[in-house]
Amino acid sequence: MFRLVILIVTFCCSVLAGDFSFITVGPYGGDVRSLAVDPMDPDRYYLGTNDGQIYLSTDGAVSWQRLRSFSRPGYSVDKIVIDATDPNTIYVPLWYIADDHQGTMYKSTDRGITWRELTGISGHSLRSVAIAPSDSRILVAVAIDGAYQSDDAGETWRRITPEGHPDLVRLHSVAIDPVDPKVIYIGTEHLPWKTTDGGNSWFLVKGHPSDKRLQLIDDSDIFSIVIDSEDRNSLLLSACSGIYRSTDGASTWTKFQGIPFTSRRTHVIYPDPVKKEVIYSGTTEGLWKSTNRGSTWRLVTSLRTVVNAIAIHSKMPTRIVIGTKYGGVMLSTDEGNTFKPSNSGFVNRYVSVVMEDKLHPDRIYAATLFNGFDSGLYCSDDGGHTWQRIGRGLEAQDIYSLIQSPDGKVIYAGTNTGLFRSTDAGHSWSKLGANLVPKLTAKKVALKTSVPPTSGHISDRVTGLSYYRESAETKMPALLIASWSGLFKLSQSSSSGKPVRMKIANYDGKVLSVASGRPMQIYAGTAEGLYRTDDDGKSWQRLDGIEEGLPVVQLVAVSPHDPQLVIVGTQKGCYLSRDGGQSWQRRGKGIPYGEPIAVYFDSDPAKIAVGDFRSGGVYVSDNKGESFSRIDKDLPSDRITTILSKNGRLILGSFSGGIYLQSPRPRLVGSTENQQLPQLSKD
Repeated sequence: MFRLVILIVTFCCSVLAGDFSFITVGPYGGDVRSLAVDPMDPDRYYLGTNDGQIYLSTDGAVSWQRLRSFSRPGYSVDKIVIDATDPNTIYVPLWYIADDHQGTMYKSTDRGITWRELTGISGHSLRSVAIAPSDSRILVAVAIDGAYQSDDAGETWRRITPEGHPDLVRLHSVAIDPVDPKVIYIGTEHLPWKTTDGGNSWFLVKGHPSDKRLQLIDDSDIFSIVIDSEDRNSLLLSACSGIYRSTDGASTWTKFQGIPFTSRRTHVIYPDPVKKEVIYSGTTEGLWKSTNRGSTWRLVTSLRTVVNAIAIHSKMPTRIVIGTKYGGVMLSTDEGNTFKPSNSGFVNRYVSVVMEDKLHPDRIYAATLFNGFDSGLYCSDDGGHTWQRIGRGLEAQDIYSLIQSPDGKVIYAGTNTGLFRSTDAGHSWSKLGANLVPKLTAKKVALKTSVPPTSGHISDRVTGLSYYRESAETKMPALLIASWSGLFKLSQSSSSGKPVRMKIANYDGKVLSVASGRPMQIYAGTAEGLYRTDDDGKSWQRLDGIEEGLPVVQLVAVSPHDPQLVIVGTQKGCYLSRDGGQSWQRRGKGIPYGEPIAVYFDSDPAKIAVGDFRSGGVYVSDNKGESFSRIDKDLPSDRITTILSKNGRLILGSFSGGIYLQSPRPRLVGSTENQQLPQLSKD
């Protein structure tokens, strides 16, 4: 899948000098994968993300701070398990998102201050772990390749499911009997299984052998299993097919009714720790509550709320904390009757663009991906310190690119469904026409293999925007639009007001980035190399010499000081040309192999900054790109997606850490601060 492409060029006071530290400033919220509450302290909560971060709250989930001691980017924290007999002890199983056959587990014995990898279980894609209620030394971890048990609090492990078993794989959930630790339940992507002898033998617990009313639906992905602490034969189970109850140790199951079919995919089932008749169900369509042991259900959040986790403490049962996929943490203090966001200090957002406003000195816009049904556009009016969501009309859009017209009156947003336009500083938006290309029949789409179809028609994802002059005499520049449907031009003088497709000779596929160096000149980064025209698209030349073969050019940027200086980012590295693309050098002096997708040209022509998406980091040159040095350190996510300078500070957008604001030290140009703000750490 092609990465988004970001090009930010600014002309602020020079900041690419001196020392650097950064603070996280939001936009707060994002994807929560797991929650856990300290069994002894009702105000102490832990939160896990999908990019290897853990956050801590000590005020009842009102505010959050990142645990600097835990940072494992690339791994998903789907479970945080606290020892009920010793809350100082915490276990965190991990799985690697890029390869779901890799993972490991970490353990803390000081409430998260320090962590140690449990090497005996490393190398397995771990989805969950359970502590035996009768003996906290006994752990059972489930992974993609089976189940493993430790009898010494995680020091050593042994497999307890048969190796190579066709069904006892891709495990997601586990529960241990409160009395007998040899009785274990595990949930697979298909159905649950049970052992009564510590894993020597396993049997499928689908339900009644013939009565379908007392069975689980086949191919039910088992997300969670809960055993009643007072009645070991009473179990609750949540699955992609709904919620089930067993009162006979999983011999038979009955499916709860009352939750609509569309909301049946239940990530977590959570009985109230005090009121036994109350059950909470976290689904892909909201949080549901039953006050009569599951006989009837009531929706207590929006249907658009995807619930991944729930946490309730027995000493504070009126406080319900849920972790959602897009909206972060939501908190209720009235037994789930009302919820409000509670994300102060927590951010797990993919920031695709950061852009300053030409007409308002302190205003900055930030665009994000994967915001669910909400708009992914944010605005700051204080130089990036605080953010508010705006963008009526951009709901459910992934925003890949932003640009403001030279006069500042219009803002364009390139999204996953096309081009949008705002004339009121980003508050409201309208789509510019329909698709950027005519709809084609299924037969014609099949023939155009260079432009993959999406939902029966050519995709019109807009990945890059840039202004250029169609001729030296043109006073009003035209807008260039790089999209998965090709390259388009929107002339300010166009009578139709619609983009016109620009045909790139010998290429008819995705255009991922676009830039211009001088009038009539366009660089187009494509899925098959870099192209350039010097005559407003009449003829095109493919520029070779970047990489062998046909490189995927995700970034192309031209220096505003020297149109001959061009920087290109591919899926393998960063390349620089000083002769308008005729020859290239890989920037191996300081920038490793990676995926650079952000470039910033400083007001000082000698200074350039590059942000890398895969290897991570921000790299700065003070000699026009001859060599680079890395300036960032200890960021929650060092996969940098966009770079901006504002009021003498660098502003970075990241893959999962939101926005970072530079804290300049006293000797930096334009700085009046005498106190260095705290630095981030991932030790």
